[in-house]
Amino acid sequence: TGSMLLPIDAQGLRGVYQALKKGKMVAILPDQVPTLSAGTYAPFFGRPALTMTFAHRLIQSAKPLVVTGVAQRHSGGFKIRLREVDKEVYAQEADVCVAAMNLTIEKIVREDPVQYQWEYKRFKKPPPGASRLYDD
Repeated sequence: TGSMLLPIDAQGLRGVYQALKKGKMVAILPDQVPTLSAGTYAPFFGRPALTMTFAHRLIQSAKPLVVTGVAQRHSGGFKIRLREVDKEVYAQEADVCVAAMNLTIEKIVREDPVQYQWEYKRFKKPPPGASRLYDD
C-alpha cells in the first residue's frame, strides 16, 4: 500500500513531521496512553484521561487537514469511514485540542461501543487524587 510504519522515538517522530511537510498523509492513534511527560489530562467519557499532546504539536506545526479514520468490523471484512473532527482540534492551546480529540473519539465510540479497543485502558494513569478504575 506504500505505507511506512515509524517507531515512537526521536527518529520516527522526525519522520512524521517530514512526511507532513511533504504533504503526505500521516495516521496517528491518538487514544494511546502516553507517558506523563508526553500528555495532559482531558475529559473522556466524563473522566480525566491522560491524552497525548504530540498530535497537537503536529497540527500547530504542519497545519494539516485532520480527519478521523475508523475501521469498523462487519461480516466479511471492514468498512473504513473518514470523518471531520471537532474544530477545536485546531486550537492553539494543547488542553483545548486534546479535549476535542477525546470528544471526537468519544462520539465515534458511542455509536458502537463494542468495536472500541477498550484494552487501551485510557484511565490507567489517573491524575493525583482521582480514583483508579483498573487493578494493576
